[in-house]
Amino acid sequence: MPIYLKSRIYLDFFQEDTLHDEYEKLLRNIFNRPLLKKPRLGTSPSYLWESEPTHLKTSYKVEKIRDSILKGSKYTKGHIRDFLDAFHMALQDYQIDDSGQDKIPFNDKVVDSIKKFLPYRDDFMNFIFLISQYDVPESFFEELHEFLQNLIRFEIRPVKLVKSVVWSEYWLDNYRFILYELFLYFISALIKFKKFELIDHFLTEPYFYKDNYHGSSWLPYSIFNLTVTTIDGATVDAIASLIKDRANYKGLSLDDLIQADFVLFLRSYIHYGVYSDLWHSRCIGYANEYGFEIFNKGRSKKYFNDIKILLRIKNRDDLKQKLVEVQEHIPISQLFRPVDHRSFFLKNFIETRIDKLDTYG
Repeated sequence: MPIYLKSRIYLDFFQEDTLHDEYEKLLRNIFNRPLLKKPRLGTSPSYLWESEPTHLKTSYKVEKIRDSILKGSKYTKGHIRDFLDAFHMALQDYQIDDSGQDKIPFNDKVVDSIKKFLPYRDDFMNFIFLISQYDVPESFFEELHEFLQNLIRFEIRPVKLVKSVVWSEYWLDNYRFILYELFLYFISALIKFKKFELIDHFLTEPYFYKDNYHGSSWLPYSIFNLTVTTIDGATVDAIASLIKDRANYKGLSLDDLIQADFVLFLRSYIHYGVYSDLWHSRCIGYANEYGFEIFNKGRSKKYFNDIKILLRIKNRDDLKQKLVEVQEHIPISQLFRPVDHRSFFLKNFIETRIDKLDTYG
């Protein structure tokens, strides 16, 4: 606006239907009592005051995808691929080592790396929520399977490595936690949006991995839940505690994450040796006595159909039979310590909750 116009106020008294409103504006300007007041400055985002501000390589790419979806653009799939490629590149920046060049304890490096990754985790979930909310073709999710498959390399062997450097497996601990958290959040979101057929796809289809040292192999979804030596060794539930402390994404609650962890465990348990290796349940120690929403709703036939897809079972009796059979090979006492809350929760689920599934409707 030109400077000479800034002190001018325009009021229109020629329109009868707005005459009263314009007169009120005149009075408020005369007596300096504006109808709309400028709000007080709120709390600034914490990242503005960081000494090393985070600049995400995925910045604004989610909004590009949203705009593309809303406009029905033919380039949506390309924008999705662009986001996933940028995310993959960003992960490379988080590689850490313990080659002795500094005196920082390696455990501290792992925790610091995980902490710094948080904005990327949230950006990834913004992307997952976006493509889950809108009616996008399921072929778009095929890009995600390929993406997850390509992430495996981060937790098996360092991506950037000088040949002369001898490395240890625990150098990958930050990646192993990051991939565990990403997959857990991903499945939690798909459950929230009732994408059960898609979940079945991601839990059934194996993930291909190949490198010059390990050869090639097809891996189950439990590959995203490997041991994190530097954290797992601290306390029994150290990983679960870290997940709990970081459960601040606005679209998912801690209960959502615990529920997804249990689903991933239960499916791998009843199909052990068939569809997957065992998914070690880390979070059900924080489960409350009321159980999980999806199983509580599963009392009705309508919602039990969702559980059948999630667990790949035919009916309630099939679930019970599978649990009987697997416990002959892997009893609950081998999974958790007798005093572990996870052991109590699983026994209670088997003894009291399964019989209530598919009982009405």
